[in-house]
Formats: sequence, C-alpha cells, structure tokens
Amino acid sequence: GLGKTHLIQAIAAELRCCGRDRSLYIPSDRLIDELMESFKNRSVEQVRKRLSSARWLLVDDIHFLSGRQQIQEEFYHIFDAIYRQKGQIVLTSDRPPKEIPQLPQRLVSRFGDGAIVTLAPPCLRTRIAIIRHKAARLGLALRPDSILLLASRIRTNVRRMEGALNRIAAHAAMTGHPASWDRVEEVLRDTLFEDDGEGITIRKIQQAVSAHYRLKPSLLLGATRAGGVALPRQIAMYLCRKLTGSPFADIGAAFSGRDHTTALHACKTVEGLLSSMTETREAVDELVASIRP
Repeated sequence: GLGKTHLIQAIAAELRCCGRDRSLYIPSDRLIDELMESFKNRSVEQVRKRLSSARWLLVDDIHFLSGRQQIQEEFYHIFDAIYRQKGQIVLTSDRPPKEIPQLPQRLVSRFGDGAIVTLAPPCLRTRIAIIRHKAARLGLALRPDSILLLASRIRTNVRRMEGALNRIAAHAAMTGHPASWDRVEEVLRDTLFEDDGEGITIRKIQQAVSAHYRLKPSLLLGATRAGGVALPRQIAMYLCRKLTGSPFADIGAAFSGRDHTTALHACKTVEGLLSSMTETREAVDELVASIRP
C-alpha cells in the first residue's frame, strides 16, 4: 500500500506517451499464467521470444515468483536476453531481492545488479495530509483530533487508511452521526488499526513534552499555572488520552494527583486549539512524530 504499482504503471504510461513501442508492462500473476499456459500448449519458445523482444520490460510484484521453479527458469532466460541487449528492466517487490524466499541465487544476483529504491512508510505529517485529502474526496468532515488519531494509529499502509476512511464514512452515512474522535475509535476498534502503540506510556509522553518545550518535568507536573507551563501540560494530557487511551482519572493522577475533570478540560481545550491555532497543531504533530514516528 505504499504506491509501487502506481509508480511502475506511471513509468509504463510515460513510455507509451514517448512512443516506446517495445515497452511491456505485465503484472507477475499474468506473467505466471501466460508461462503456465505456454507449458501446456508447448509454446514456450514463442512466449519467451515475445517477452524477450521488449526494450523496456516492467514486471509488478516479482515476489510472486517465489517457489515457482519452472517459471523462475523461464524468467531468468527472458531477463538475461533483455539484459544482454542492454534493455531496461523495472521490477517491483514487497521486499528486497535477497529476502524473497525460494528464489535462486542467480536471480537474486540479477535483481540486485541494478538500482534498488525503497519506498518508506509515510511520516506523520504526510499521513495527516493523505487522510485530509482522501476525507475531502469522500465528503467526510473530520475534526483535527480524529485525523490525528487515524494518522498516529495507521502508519505503514495507505490502503488501510482508505479502508478506515471508507468505513467511517459508511458508518456516518448510516447513522447520521458526525465522525467524532470517540466514534472513530468505536468504529475501528480491534479491526483496522495496527497495534503500534506498544511502549507508549504516560511517562514517555510527559518526558517528550518536557523536552519539546524545554521545561523541567517537575514544572510540567507541578502546581504552577503560568502561561508557559499551562498549555504544555494540557497538551501532555491530551496526548496521554489520544495515544494511550488512559481514563481521565488516571491521566489526572499522573499529573501530581489532579482529578479527572482537569484532564477532561485539558483535552477539550487542546481540541479547540487544534481547529483554530496552526502553532498548536504543528506542535502536537511534532510531538506525536517524536513519540510514535
């Protein structure tokens, strides 16, 4: 879900636009089906010749060749023929060549001869932008705290983001209820979210907020209500709620024994600022990125 198929299809489209008639884009499942059919029909030479004649060969999801010895053998000959003719070959895979199981070493070596480009998961800021864009296309109104919740929980797969938004949109349409943070949490609980919150604690959040605002932890947790401390403390409480799901009573208690109403007020205050204050929104985004990259 990181866009490798989109990119390889874009390359194929650009080649067609440039009049590269000898370019060929083929998903690996279609390649496998075509070769398997040629084995049955005794037409392997014809298929091999057609594929080998490509000046630009683009094969998507090459990892599906794993364990298919006969297919691997044929693809090696096709690859080698194009390589010797100084053709261009583009492959996509969900892992590096050396990590594809049951792939012969000579194919691993061939695949590793070229440039290998890694598509890394999007950072928090990019995930937030993706969710905002896709929510707008769905006509789905999401508050900043709901967007932050989705972006901080779904970290490695854009398709999962789309699935989550589709589910939220469908639920909102059926019930007529707005997509609030609590409703987003309820609809998606235990189904679509990845479990990457392990290791995030109230203490870790307090330390991150103290470091971000250059405050001594004792000040953040203390009784002072000075302007330079009150907002960071409220943000810390807000993040404790959103990233750990802890009850308001537990959050208040972790801040020098404050009660649950203080934590609840802090969360409502920060939610309001996220909608109106760019500076607060950017600070929260940076903190979430440092706590949950």
